[in-house]
Amino acid sequence: MEDGNERAEFPKNTDAWNIERAAEYLGVCPRTVASLVKSKKIPSYKLGKRRLFQPSDVIAWRASLVEATTLSQGIREQKGAA
Repeated sequence: MEDGNERAEFPKNTDAWNIERAAEYLGVCPRTVASLVKSKKIPSYKLGKRRLFQPSDVIAWRASLVEATTLSQGIREQKGAA
């Protein structure tokens, strides 16, 4: 059963990141990444007992946050100018 946070298939890229590597890339502590996983806000999957991340998924997820923040700031600036 897929819950939206799990990947249905085994990833094609075997160079998956562990939680520490994902945290390093994102510039946060591993506990923050664990919290994001628990709240299903960051894409990840389990392989046995290990929680792993596809680098391309983490990079795209981060880019979407930056885009959403930029869009949100632009809307606020437009409202302020009106």
